[in-house]
Amino acid sequence: MTPLDIPLTDTGQLIAEELSAAMTRRDIPHVTCHLLPCGHVGIVFESTLHAEALLALAVPPQGPGSLYDRACCGAVTLAELHELGVSLKSDQALAAMDAGWAWACYPEQTPTGVQWHVNVDLTVDDAAAMAVNLNAGAR
Repeated sequence: MTPLDIPLTDTGQLIAEELSAAMTRRDIPHVTCHLLPCGHVGIVFESTLHAEALLALAVPPQGPGSLYDRACCGAVTLAELHELGVSLKSDQALAAMDAGWAWACYPEQTPTGVQWHVNVDLTVDDAAAMAVNLNAGAR
């Protein structure tokens, strides 16, 4: 099968698998990285430190509309819009938030205390960009 023969529905799963492999090569622990039924890529981390490692190594801080902005749920764009006096109920602000990643943290009680798990859902395009960034910095 050539890359042109791969069904589009498989592309997202292949990108999720590549991101997972890139995270493993860069020693970023994660429970899973897979294609979700909605077409996004879902990543589960066992701790906030592991999620932070992914952001530090794969998401360069940049301005509005960037991978970093989407990872921060549109906060960079929202801050810029606020500085310009644009209502946070505007279509621009809503679009920035909709483009952002969906983060969730939830606790697990262990014998030694509470451990926080982190889930993030992001677009396949953003997952591909992070895989490229991680692979470019791999040793």
